[in-house]
Amino acid sequence: MANRDAHRRRWFWTLLVAFDVALCAAGAAVAHRLLESAREASREAGGDYVELPPSEGPPRDALPLDAAASALLATLADERPWSKDTQYVVDPVVGHRPRRSIEVRLRLGPLGGEAVRGARRQNNLGLVRSDDLFELPGPPRLLLIGDSHLMGVVSNADNAAAVLERRLRAPADASTPARPAAAVLNASAGYYSLWQLVLRARTLAPALAPDVLVLAVFLGNDFLELEDTGRPHLDDALAEQLAAAEPPAETTSARLAWLGMSGDQQLFWQGLNQATHFHLRPERLAPVVAKSGRCLDAAQQLAAQHGARLVVGLVPSFDLVFPDRVASYGARAMEAVAGGANERLRAEFRALLATRSITAVDLVETFRADGRDALYATDYHVWIDGHRLFAEALQAPIEAALTAPR
Repeated sequence: MANRDAHRRRWFWTLLVAFDVALCAAGAAVAHRLLESAREASREAGGDYVELPPSEGPPRDALPLDAAASALLATLADERPWSKDTQYVVDPVVGHRPRRSIEVRLRLGPLGGEAVRGARRQNNLGLVRSDDLFELPGPPRLLLIGDSHLMGVVSNADNAAAVLERRLRAPADASTPARPAAAVLNASAGYYSLWQLVLRARTLAPALAPDVLVLAVFLGNDFLELEDTGRPHLDDALAEQLAAAEPPAETTSARLAWLGMSGDQQLFWQGLNQATHFHLRPERLAPVVAKSGRCLDAAQQLAAQHGARLVVGLVPSFDLVFPDRVASYGARAMEAVAGGANERLRAEFRALLATRSITAVDLVETFRADGRDALYATDYHVWIDGHRLFAEALQAPIEAALTAPR
């Protein structure tokens, strides 16, 4: 009897172990499938990237450029990963910058349309450009700096920088001279504030020697990000500051809660977050407007120092162009938009530009006249036709800047 009980116990434990092994194997298989699904979702959303092999020609870190460009390359060689996004690396001045020699996979489409596959290439200098540069192109040479809207959720050929370069090289208007060597160097990067656009220009202008410096200011969040002390910033006294070691606690969650929106609502990040912040804290409008003026002063000084003309493009957020269409996001979203903070920031910024006689291109009315949701991607970044309209609007002011007496 004892032997039979022992046999039963051994059989029980054998079955239990076998069951556990099978369960673990099944769990591992499910986990693998979930991980692969997550990776695929990341790729579909554009979060995945692939390293690019060196293109034919001299090694990336031995380009035959002048001394200033060589010094720039030396700084770019240090690519420490940026913790918030794998497309970027740490930059000691700007906070972060685009990685070099990668391709970012994209799968987005216009609002109301089908998603399409695409890819954005960041070349050997970390510029949003298809070709690696072994010598500086141009002149004329334009340095374009914006945030994720101009970095683009579109393929390189559809980016405003590429469209503008083609238009400068072969203008549609016969009265405009062709500039076959014209180059638009797109140094845009996601997550940049207005102040970081200026800092990025500071790091690149000495080497790239632009004839025109174009700052593309996104009206939907570039002002809100001036409030973020966790990045290089201006304080309320307009003094330049490095990123705070211990920035204040985040307030984004409270705005999401006030709006009654979940964190995956893309319009929140592309306009409503800023509108809500200044709607709930109107006392912060004046300090931010003052910081914006300081940014423009610094950009003007930088352009003058390098013999470049300054042009500022105003990239509209969806809520500024189509405020009535925000109703689908709820009563609080409509309240924030109707409060007019983003419209006031736009008006104040235009006044700052006019006071300083800075050439500016504001696309809000152009987008309103077009009237299509499809100017925006499904994540509310500017989509292909929006990039085209921006490039077309920039061409005439840039031609004027290039022909103006120095």
